[in-house]
Amino acid sequence: MKKLVHSNYGICLELEENKVNEIVVENTVMLTQIVRELGEQCEGNEGGFVLSEENRILPVEKFLILIKDLFSLDCNNRKILTRLYQKIGKTMDQISEEERRLFYRGYIGYMESICEKSSLYLLYDEEPGIQEVLKMAGLRLDVQTDTMLECIVEYLKIVHELLGQTVFVFLNLKLFLTKEELKRLYQECFYRKIQLILIEAVYQEKSEEENVCVIDKDRCIIYL
Repeated sequence: MKKLVHSNYGICLELEENKVNEIVVENTVMLTQIVRELGEQCEGNEGGFVLSEENRILPVEKFLILIKDLFSLDCNNRKILTRLYQKIGKTMDQISEEERRLFYRGYIGYMESICEKSSLYLLYDEEPGIQEVLKMAGLRLDVQTDTMLECIVEYLKIVHELLGQTVFVFLNLKLFLTKEELKRLYQECFYRKIQLILIEAVYQEKSEEENVCVIDKDRCIIYL
């Protein structure tokens, strides 16, 4: 079982299977500090949060992602596309040599035509690597969603599969999803073995899927 701990804040979350952890931070200054520090650690910087599993310390930036803005979820960001291209590159052995030759023959013919039409002396790579080809083609994930819930689910699935991150922390998620949508999101995450942590500024009704930790304005901690 994974744990997320911060001794200075008194936070100790056990990331149980089929459970969502929620931290309600009513102290505004403390909420800002927690979000800023966790965000820094997700970028690979130092901080007080410790993520562990079976007494083994895990690098926060490799296993945890902090989502502060639901309206900026990008399923085709640089990190995702880089990993996608790497994954596709590993499967290129399945392409026959004949298919490879046909592609590069057509590519070279096209580039030669461009060079001949130019009044300048031009050079080009006669056999660019697969990642360069994919970038040139603008290969990307086709993500089509109509609702905020669908957008979140697609993002979680893609990041989990391609980047291997298993713990997702959302800031004020409950402001944007209904109770029914939250339940559907939880079930999707349970199915995919994804751990959710919610950081909320205001306490709302606790559901049966949630373990809730409230840090009140006086910094007292209450577990519900």
